Formats: sequence, structure tokens, C-alpha cells
Amino acid sequence: MGRGDWARLLRFYKGPEQPGLPLSALAQACLDAVNSDAAGLVMVAETASLVGASLQKTPVGPPTNTGTRNIFAFPVVRDWLSFTAEVAFANSISLAVGFVASGARAMNPRLLKPLVPSGRLYGHFHAAAFPYRPLRKGKVGMAELVQPLFESGHVLGVLHLLNDWRDANGAGESRFLRGACWCAPLTT
Repeated sequence: MGRGDWARLLRFYKGPEQPGLPLSALAQACLDAVNSDAAGLVMVAETASLVGASLQKTPVGPPTNTGTRNIFAFPVVRDWLSFTAEVAFANSISLAVGFVASGARAMNPRLLKPLVPSGRLYGHFHAAAFPYRPLRKGKVGMAELVQPLFESGHVLGVLHLLNDWRDANGAGESRFLRGACWCAPLTT
């Protein structure tokens, strides 16, 4: 097996009627493609929108005066994390990496969070956004798409992808226009 043969390549395009393919639909397609209830995936895609949280500062340095550093405690979390109140990084290229599992297989409920309100699909994803560049069509290798992104030296931002399901003004979930996704089954 050669380099890159560990994963199945899926190419996708949103079609003319949709504003973008939701991350949850792409994650489910990966599970279906590898015929598994858990998978890891790497995706390079033209991005319609990203929704998530980013660090505002690096969590290094001495512990707080309580002897611990819980950056997730309220109200300290406001100093550490920034949440997208609306979609971010539209018309960019994203490199997304993560894990997906069906509800029955949600391996670690603390690590994997619901990707759909029904709880049938769980995942944990991070994405780096880069300036737009068109993606080549056809069969492509992961390294040939990922390496130039980092060689450009220009990262627009990095997000922990989240869903914003608030009824009236939620940003929804991350959406993608077209791209390449490599997925492989996870085994226990």
C-alpha cells in the first residue's frame, strides 16, 4: 500500500440549488463511503461558511491564582475564546480535519459532540481557513492540496467547528461548495 492509500477519496460539489453542503452531510457521506460507523477524515474545500470557536490568546504561562487554569470557566472563557456570531471565512479554502461517528458508536461523548439535532451523528472537527484558490478537478493527492496551503504562509484563521442551532439567529453549521475529502474507517 503506497502513501495516501489508507483513505478513500470523495469529491463533492454543492450543486446549483444549494448554498453549500453542510459538514454533517459530508461527514455522513464519509461513513457511508467507508461502510463504517466511525471514521476519520481530512477535507480540502472551497468554503461557503465556517461556524465555530477560536482561541483569542495562547493558553501558556503560569497558573491562575486559584492554582488551576480553567479557560472554560465563566466569565474567564470570554477572555480566551471567540465564537462566530455569524458565518465566517466565506469564499476561502479550508482544511478541515476530524472524526465522525454514528450515534450508536459515539466513542467518547466528551470528545464527540452532536452534528445534527437528532443525535444520530457525532463529530469533532477543526478547520484552518486560507485565501481562496480554485481546486483542481479529478483525482488528487492529499499532500498536493495541503502542502501549498501552508507554503503560502497565510492562514486566515483556525476554528474548532461547532453548530449554532439557535432558532432565530443561529449561524447554523459550516458549509462547503466543492472539494476533496479523504476518509478512512476507525477500528477499536
